[in-house]
Parts: sequence; structure tokens; C-alpha cells
Amino acid sequence: MAVSRNRFLSVASCNPAASAGDRSLSHPEVLMKKPVGRRVAVSLSRFLSVLAFLGLASSHAESAPQPRAVFAEERFVRTTGAPDVYERTFTVPRYVSSSGLLRLVNGSPTGSPGSIPNAVSSASVLVDGREVISPSDLSKTVAVVERQIALSPGRHTLQVRLQSAPGSFLRLTVLGTVVLADLANARSGHTATVLLDGTVLISGGRGADGALASAEVLDPNTLSWNTLPNQMVSPRFEHAAAVAATGEPVLVAGQNNGAIVTSETFEPVGQGFSLLAVSLPVALAGHTATTLLDGRILVLGGLDGSGTPAADAFVLDPTPDPWSADLHDPRAATVKTLSQPLAVARSGHTATLLPTGEILVVGGRDSQGGLDSAELVDPATGRSTLLTARLAEARADHAAVLRPDGTVLGIGGRNARGVTVTMDIYYPVARTFSKAAA
Repeated sequence: MAVSRNRFLSVASCNPAASAGDRSLSHPEVLMKKPVGRRVAVSLSRFLSVLAFLGLASSHAESAPQPRAVFAEERFVRTTGAPDVYERTFTVPRYVSSSGLLRLVNGSPTGSPGSIPNAVSSASVLVDGREVISPSDLSKTVAVVERQIALSPGRHTLQVRLQSAPGSFLRLTVLGTVVLADLANARSGHTATVLLDGTVLISGGRGADGALASAEVLDPNTLSWNTLPNQMVSPRFEHAAAVAATGEPVLVAGQNNGAIVTSETFEPVGQGFSLLAVSLPVALAGHTATTLLDGRILVLGGLDGSGTPAADAFVLDPTPDPWSADLHDPRAATVKTLSQPLAVARSGHTATLLPTGEILVVGGRDSQGGLDSAELVDPATGRSTLLTARLAEARADHAAVLRPDGTVLGIGGRNARGVTVTMDIYYPVARTFSKAAA
């Protein structure tokens, strides 16, 4: 799985809690309690399929039309005997414009004039029963044929009929155009949370005038934004978000003229925000929030109210260690401070829920800079174990993805040289890391 960044990923944001000039993308993670995990997995899979369709490959500052394949390139080969007839279907999402392009590449073009190796001399292509390319459009010297076609949302049929020399072939692609909408409000340091219905909640962040209390919802079916009429109880940025067992996102701490201790929930049906009755024991920003298998939320690391790294805050402040792990249960509105928190002070890290129920905490930064260490937090015992294995290189403000085989892919971020394109893979059985091929 390779992940790159594009204009659509403006829902992720830069990290103001990092050092001056350090602006890298932060990626919130949404994991659910088992009873509702399947529903969320479907919603998250649906959202990720939209990201995959968009390609995640460009970096436009403004919205711009982007061509994407609605029918991925396929090779159609002539055999022998009666003409070969191939029938396919493809689906056009609602966020694709009505004008599409069918592109045919004939044989193996070399760029040289004359006969094209393996080219088809006669073929017809029909879309929804209408002939788009006729036999007279092709010959052994025609390399590429392109036709504008209408693309309405929904299911379409494609028929390819080949009558040519055996072994000849052509390749077909149908392209649509996606126009990405801008957020209603420019923001950074916000969170993006996938809701149970597949929509995406964008909450808070920092605008030109400071912390924002506004929120927006993205419909992945239409790629349209809807600004919520109800604002957050408290403006905040560099907060963390996780989804409770009820399906309600919980926005934890963050900054608003300094780090804050409050948290609030979003109710998707009424689309309103409510402040939780309890607060974290210390103010935090730049931390992580991960939903555990039992529905509680594990808050890890971050920066305290003064922006002081963990070790300094722990020594000088008699209050609970600002780098400790706090178990946040929004149902009972209680907070429990774990007695044995993270082994290493860190912010800008990732926290990934493993199938075992443990949390893999990777990288980040402390007062000395980037970290190449990782640790496993066991919520059942409240203990964190520092792994002996190290990352191939230190990284902070990166992303982490749990893969179907149980390994965890760490992607990009920042190291001592600046923004990095490298990736690490964590193997849970051996508890080791290896550098992934870019």
C-alpha cells in the first residue's frame, strides 16, 4: 500500500506544536469498539476507496479538475475463429463530471511511422449500446483513438468486438473528471473523523484569526462540503479525535491561547457539540487519541500547557506527568491516569491499535529532536514496554496504517533532513522494523 498526498488531503493539517518552520501533515486515526467495528470498517473502507479513486497524487493549492480512470486500462486480445466479443461494466461516481474520455491504444506503438506491432486492424467499441469507435477508425497504422463520451452517474456497459489477426490486441481506458471542492473555512491543526454513515467530520483547527469553533462535513459520494450550523463548545486546534462506542466523535484537548484540558463530543443526528463533564488532568496538544477494543479512548503523549517536553515537565511540575497516558471513558465521563505511562516522552508520534488490543506508539519528538524509538502500550495492565528494535531513521509528524496482515506501515513525516518520503514496516510477531521500499 503506497500513500501519497494531494489537494484532497487538505483535511489533514500541519502541526503548529512542532518547532518553528516545521509544518507537516497530521493524520488522525479512527478505530472502533468491536460491536460497532464492522460498520465503521465499511464506512472507512468506503471513504478510503474514494481516496484511492482520487489517486492521492497531486498538490494543488486550489481546487482543480483531475482526470481519474472510471474504467481502468484493460487489454483486449484477438484469438481465432469468430470475432471476439468482450463485455464489461463500470460505475461512475456522482462526483465525476458528465464529460468523459474513452482512450484506445492499439497494439504496441513504437513511435515510428508505419505498421504497428500487434495492432488491431478492425474493431468496434460500444458504450451503453452506442458505437463510439467503429471498424473504420482503426488500422495497422493507427496508434491511438480518443473519443469524448457522456458519463452520467451510475452503471455503464462496455462492449469490445475484435476482428483482426490472432494475437493482435488493444488497450482501453475510460477517464472521468473530478472537481474537488474547497473547505468553507481555511484551517490547519484540525481533525478529520470518519462517521458511521461514511461522511467525514472536519472539526476545529486554526484560521487566520486563531482557533476555530466551526466544523464541516464531507459527503464522499458527492465530494461536497456542508458547514454545520452548530459550532463547537470550545475553539481548538492541535486536538485529537477518536470515535466512541456510541459512534460519536470525541474531540480531546488541544490549543486555544495555550493548551486546554476540556473535551467535547459530536452528536451526528442532531449535529451538535456537547462538553464532557470531566477534563484531562493536564492540558495537552499534539497528542494522540485511539479508541480501544472496549470503547474507551487512550490519550497518549503531547505537549503540556507550556509546550515543555515530557521530561522537563515531569521534573518541575508536581501535577501528573503531562506525558502520561490517560484512559478517557466518555460514557461514564471519567478519566484514569495510568500509573506507568509512556517510557519515552514524545509528541508528533502515531498510536495504532493492533489486533491484540495493544497500542503501537512510534517515533515523534522529544526535547532533543526526532525519535527512532517505539513502544507497546497494554491498556489491560496500563504498562508501556519500550521496544529494543529501532526505526530505520527517526521520524515525527508521520502517518501510520494498520495493514490487513497485521503489520503497520509508517509513512513519511519529518526527520533530521526535513520532510521524508521513506517508510517503515513494523512486524508484530518479531517486534521488529524494516525500511519499506518507496
